[in-house]
Amino acid sequence: MSWISNLWKKITGAFTKVDFKQILQVVFTSAVKVVLGQVWETAQRITTEVGKEEITNEEKRSKAFGQIKDIAKGEGLELRDSLINLLIEVVVSYSKTIKF
Repeated sequence: MSWISNLWKKITGAFTKVDFKQILQVVFTSAVKVVLGQVWETAQRITTEVGKEEITNEEKRSKAFGQIKDIAKGEGLELRDSLINLLIEVVVSYSKTIKF
């Protein structure tokens, strides 16, 4: 019976050595990448579409902002205004160097 006890101690010992903080960090980072990937595609599509319209740059930004916020909310994402503004600026800068 002692070999079973030794095996059990080794198995449970392995789990106590696991760094749960590191595991949570990996899970959180992966989740953020998935969410931002979805938001990036949405922001890219909307900003590109709105950018083609014959309205002022401020009107384009405002319209893209509203559409991105509404779609994100519809998908259950509560995005800060600063993140949406950042996404729009990055998409615009990106589109000036790489056409999509």
